[in-house]
Amino acid sequence: MKQETGINILVGDDHHVIFQGVVAMLSHGDHTERLDYAESIDAIKSRLADTHYDLLILDLNLAGTNSLEYVPSFMALAPNLKIIIFSSYNNKKLLEKAQSLNVQGYLLKSTGEKQFRAAIRTVMQGEVYFEIGNDQGLEQESDLQRFSHVLELSAREKELASLIISGNNEQELAELLFISKNTVRTHKKNIFRKLNVSGTFGLIKYIQANSEVF
Repeated sequence: MKQETGINILVGDDHHVIFQGVVAMLSHGDHTERLDYAESIDAIKSRLADTHYDLLILDLNLAGTNSLEYVPSFMALAPNLKIIIFSSYNNKKLLEKAQSLNVQGYLLKSTGEKQFRAAIRTVMQGEVYFEIGNDQGLEQESDLQRFSHVLELSAREKELASLIISGNNEQELAELLFISKNTVRTHKKNIFRKLNVSGTFGLIKYIQANSEVF
């Protein structure tokens, strides 16, 4: 039976601070042989293709990409790989989607060290570990809606949104992205519509309030 000691772990998350937290939670014992970080879907695939990992700790939202869609390709690259979703989304529907893809665990990022280590130990022993909070009302649905809204944005729209909140005007945006001012206006209208915000100030407030989702 596979034990927690000596396992190779890959953390897939676009926030490096999360990886640092995982390192801290696993540093108080001899639990891993290797602990690596990948900040994108492509980086995860590259790591899995080149290195043997026993466990992938995976964020749901990688730079606006729904990582659940790539679980089958991750498993194809590493057939014996176990996956634990590590997310801030306390949502039953997302948990059930993860279960349908045969991942072995689902943990909230509010999880403490003891529970985090217990989850890894349980999964590596061939069992499953799924955590969901008790608060499953309007806040959960709001999480799911925000997640869906952000995923509707194209890569160019996400890039433009980031430049907008950095204070660039339409002329500067056009020059930075090598597009016309009319195209900038069209992208802005689409961003505001998809995120259901009113103007630049609304966009800034949205991203500030939902920085992890965005």
